[in-house]
Amino acid sequence: MEASMPKLNKALAGYHLLVMIAHSDGVFSSSEEKVIKEYLSSNPGDLENLNASRKRLKEMKNDDRFYHFQQTAAEYYAQSTELERMAFINLVFELIQSDSKITIEENHYLNELYNTWGLD
Repeated sequence: MEASMPKLNKALAGYHLLVMIAHSDGVFSSSEEKVIKEYLSSNPGDLENLNASRKRLKEMKNDDRFYHFQQTAAEYYAQSTELERMAFINLVFELIQSDSKITIEENHYLNELYNTWGLD
């Protein structure tokens, strides 16, 4: 299991969630990358540790990814309003639909967000 890591701010938590969803099916499409870049451009002041986050995600063991996703979803929840979470869910839908297919893996992560955030 992943070692204890420092908490992420909301913007970085969102970035981690999006990247993990995009990579969940083993394919990272240019359309998914575009959605993530748009997210990054809308949160520039809060991403001072972006390079460290990229490295952390790249080096993370596969066995630790889903646990990290759950922890990160909880961190995002704790720092966000209901309105921000709903906007983020809409962004997740845009991400998973951007390559014109929703995979079982992407759906699994989306369902976990719904469960963690208590959405119906």
